[in-house]
Amino acid sequence: MSVEVNPLSFLSIRILQQFRRKQELRCQDYQQGRGPASDSSQLDANANVHINQQNPISESSENRDSQTITVNDSDEDVTTNHQSSTEPHESMSYESQINILHLLLQNDTLLLDQQGTLAQSLLDWLQQLIDAPGVTQSLRTSICTTMRRLSEKNGISPSCLTIKGITKLAPGKDPKVASDGFGDIWKGHLGDSEDQFVLCLKVVKVHLMSDMKRLLNEYLREAITWRQLRHPNILPCLGLYYLRVENTQRLCLISPWMEDGNLVEFLKTQPPETVNRIQLMHDITNGVSHLHALGIVHGDLKDVNILITPSHRACITDIGLSRVADSQIYKLTSTATHAVGSSTRWSAPEIILTGGPSSASTTWSDIYSVGCLFYQITTGLIPFHHLSNEGMVFLAVLRGKRPLRPGLGTLHSDALWTLMNDCWNSDPMARPTAEDILRRLPMPATDTAPGDWDDRLFIEFHKNVECTGMVDREALEFLERVGGTG
Repeated sequence: MSVEVNPLSFLSIRILQQFRRKQELRCQDYQQGRGPASDSSQLDANANVHINQQNPISESSENRDSQTITVNDSDEDVTTNHQSSTEPHESMSYESQINILHLLLQNDTLLLDQQGTLAQSLLDWLQQLIDAPGVTQSLRTSICTTMRRLSEKNGISPSCLTIKGITKLAPGKDPKVASDGFGDIWKGHLGDSEDQFVLCLKVVKVHLMSDMKRLLNEYLREAITWRQLRHPNILPCLGLYYLRVENTQRLCLISPWMEDGNLVEFLKTQPPETVNRIQLMHDITNGVSHLHALGIVHGDLKDVNILITPSHRACITDIGLSRVADSQIYKLTSTATHAVGSSTRWSAPEIILTGGPSSASTTWSDIYSVGCLFYQITTGLIPFHHLSNEGMVFLAVLRGKRPLRPGLGTLHSDALWTLMNDCWNSDPMARPTAEDILRRLPMPATDTAPGDWDDRLFIEFHKNVECTGMVDREALEFLERVGGTG
């Protein structure tokens, strides 16, 4: 893969100078035995995030031999200490790293052939680059694809995605707020303050057991993709957390807490006249358009996977988890629930016909689900609300039936109803694209830009996360060899 890279398009000169200076300060502190520099400048923390933890799920013998699990009983924080033989080393310039990245993206087998601690170090390096300020979406996509492949091959995840210092709210009480097919939903926060960074912990329903490592690795691989997505209508994945629950380790996916809940809860609790329904439709479609532009199929778009932000905008969650649910490992794992949560009412006929595997999901089946969400937003009713069970819905959809048009007094104009029916076309390829839908939707009454999160969320969050921001000696020597400078 060839990617045209202009290094200075990712960092302004001033930020680049700060980045270099910060790296130099860290190197000096390591050389003098003081550990990471304590500089607290406002430099984009995302460019320097790197927690010295090793993913405890690696199937690599090198990683299993070089890690120990320690449990902090005070806050149930389970962390992994990686006893690597590598040490922090002087970092090469940002320009050199980008140029070497360019070479590796042209021939990614140089990366993918690496194993053990070097594979982990290189995955961490890629995560640091993808988090650097100003990285274009095309480069982010290329890096993310390589990261997924390296992660899958070695059963590892970027160290800096593993967060520690998360505390459950209301210690001593059951923190579980809700459950879905993939896990329990807990509420927590980062550090000691309950007011800052209130978080959602999706506790995966799989225990850390040797026969489930492959399943956990599938979660990790999908979390890597979700973590790299930056869009106002996609819920951010801030990282991973390993929680001690009843003497076992549980993997958690960390995201911001959405107090207004999901779409169905929001529509039930809000006065109807206060809900900007057209804006919600725009938000969902914008999020889907972003995913599809990156070649990502959600595969499980339904009301509970649409969350409402503090400014009452819609955002999509659970990116990639439908692929985990379709995994044979997931289906055979005794501790994982088989009741993933029915999606039949939002599923395209071609998905229902094949039994609902996410592997059959396409951008076109996502569009069918978008039409169902539009129906729910405008009526407040689930699709096929007049049918009492999923089996009846199953048969109705296969017979070509679609949700009934509501009566007078709803938001349905003829044009909007026609758009929904186009989304439900029996021929998948005849359905509109997300971009087509955006062009055909009415404009919202107020077209204010979403402001619930942007790069500042990641910057502020990761200022509270321990990191080194260093390229270690083993990775640095590899990069120098690739760049012809070693």
